[in-house]
Amino acid sequence: MSMKPTCVPCAIFLLLIATFQSTLVQAQDNPLLKSWDTPFGAPPFSQISAEDFEPAFEFAMKQHLAEIDAICGNSNVPTFENTIAAFEDAGDDLSRVQRTFSALTSSATNDELRAIQSRMAPKMAAHSSKITLNAKLFARIDTLFEKRASLGLDEEQSRVLELTHKSFVRDGAKLQGADRERLATISKELAGLYTSFGQNVQKSTEAFTLELKDDADLAGLPGFLLSAAAQAAKERGKEGQVITLARSSFEPFMTFSPRRDLREKLFAGWTNRGDNDAGDCLCQGRWKRLENQGCIDGVAAAQRPIPWYGLQDSQHALPRKLLC
Repeated sequence: MSMKPTCVPCAIFLLLIATFQSTLVQAQDNPLLKSWDTPFGAPPFSQISAEDFEPAFEFAMKQHLAEIDAICGNSNVPTFENTIAAFEDAGDDLSRVQRTFSALTSSATNDELRAIQSRMAPKMAAHSSKITLNAKLFARIDTLFEKRASLGLDEEQSRVLELTHKSFVRDGAKLQGADRERLATISKELAGLYTSFGQNVQKSTEAFTLELKDDADLAGLPGFLLSAAAQAAKERGKEGQVITLARSSFEPFMTFSPRRDLREKLFAGWTNRGDNDAGDCLCQGRWKRLENQGCIDGVAAAQRPIPWYGLQDSQHALPRKLLC
């Protein structure tokens, strides 16, 4: 007996419910999404594995978008509490997953984590664009910004509103049509380039070692550095001591070693970090950033020799005016 057509929507609805319940169960079992009963709320790294991150990211992004939709769907007149404060509170789980992932990829990464980082970077950029280019959300923020003088906000609230509005405008909230789509595409491309650049620099940092072969090489070095250098050599299957480009190794050696020739070798290794594909990523990233800014304020990349967004909050005027 064939299924009646009227039952198809019911079957789809039940399938969606089952999928949601399965996702919810997976989230409840994911240590990244549980409450952490740890000193100072530190991540329980011993309970976290690399395979936990992608499902945690996916779940947290969906949850974040649901929180944003709730703000946009609020039928009440926009207020600081139901818009700006609610926006600030949204995405807590996603922020926590990001911070934990970043801590590992910047200090104890491996090929599996790098692969996850490469896959997630464009997804996170797309997620960010969905929020910053959300017309309904920006309309609420813009409404508050335009009448900020009459809202009775304290100094801190006024500053948060100002920075939130400025951030959305810089991220293209006022763009229309093709410009919005182009900006979202550039953001995804930039995310991939930044990730590749960071990974290339990190790989070259980890690959470099300066071997200390005799007592003359060890002269002037304090005991803590000698112990760390011996441990670094052991981890790399080498004898004696090695200095690496980790700051805890690089900076003490540059400070205490009287050997100019060894300091020169170490400094050359430091300055040449990423001297592989990272340079190309950096150049492409620079022009993508300039194109990104050009989309937002209509200034072509060739006409903008100095990126100035980062200086706006710390300088009285645009750099070009300051340099005149």
